[in-house]
Amino acid sequence: MINFDRDQLTDRRRQAECDIKDVLVWSNDRVMRWIMGIGLKDYASSLMESGVHGALIALDTSFTWESMALALQIPTQNQGARTILQREYNTLLQIGTDRSHHVQDPGPQQLGPPGGAQQQAVQQVVEVVPGGGGVGGPPTS
Repeated sequence: MINFDRDQLTDRRRQAECDIKDVLVWSNDRVMRWIMGIGLKDYASSLMESGVHGALIALDTSFTWESMALALQIPTQNQGARTILQREYNTLLQIGTDRSHHVQDPGPQQLGPPGGAQQQAVQQVVEVVPGGGGVGGPPTS
């Protein structure tokens, strides 16, 4: 059983209510208010009952701004909203969590044209798959 002080948690949440600090104790509702505060109020309701809360943001290094954009259901075509989210999310990590030392978000990645280096790398992987055939090839025994 995890031993924690509920009153201390409540106090920490209250202290972080209006500031970008102690994201670890933010509730889902507090994350939604932060989303509204950075100018993305049209998307905030997408987080209702989503399970996205401060501990997820503060502790899960695989939960990136892109994960948040997906949870918020921001269309990939809406580059303005996505740019705001990327900037503000990275600021949130730096100011309100201990993840700032581990975050190196290079921003959106551009894929090369078909037939480029990515396709060549995939082809090399397919060629070394035991049993030949690769993806969609004949089943191996």
